[in-house]
Amino acid sequence: MGDGDWALIGVALIFAMFFWLLMETIRLAGPVFFSVQNYIATVTGIGWGMLIHSEAHSLWIWLALVLLFCGLALVILGSLRAETRR
Repeated sequence: MGDGDWALIGVALIFAMFFWLLMETIRLAGPVFFSVQNYIATVTGIGWGMLIHSEAHSLWIWLALVLLFCGLALVILGSLRAETRR
């Protein structure tokens, strides 16, 4: 077996562990909590692109991020209001 074969096996094992942890997170914390984590993934992807590939984003990307976080704030505020009414 060559290096590529071992790399493929390693990636498969890492993906299997990641998928298991993903399902456990959804089971323990719930789907709403998990959906909020997608915001973090988006920002992290943009950050890695800027850091590793020296990407420069247009004003449209930054405006889209502002809208993304405004939506997140609305979801969190709605959730907090619903909890205080109980």
